[in-house]
Amino acid sequence: MISFPIKPMLLQSRHDPFNSDDYIFEWKVDGIRCIMFFDSSKVRLQSKTGKDCSKQLPELLVPQLKAQECVLDGEITILTGGKPDFEGVMERYLGGNRKITSLVLAKPAVYIVWDILWLMAAR
Repeated sequence: MISFPIKPMLLQSRHDPFNSDDYIFEWKVDGIRCIMFFDSSKVRLQSKTGKDCSKQLPELLVPQLKAQECVLDGEITILTGGKPDFEGVMERYLGGNRKITSLVLAKPAVYIVWDILWLMAAR
């Protein structure tokens, strides 16, 4: 498996609009870029700066994955009224343990996967 932490590829800005059938574009989500390291016994979440943010997002530590091991690149967000809530996700990311415990139910986080960086299929 790819070792923790890793440095994800970051977005690049452009000055002019860009459109091409040679590229697939992703939905812009206001959230926190996150690498998920999964194996059959544990999950770790890493921010793009390398911070382990697993404790802030306990509901994401039991993903429903049919794999023995995988590393996923995605975005953590909180949906409020069906829309990404950046302030909500930052409250979770920066919150202390007592605050996070109450926010898990009030503002549950979701993980949107953009890329599969490593996959070892389930046996």
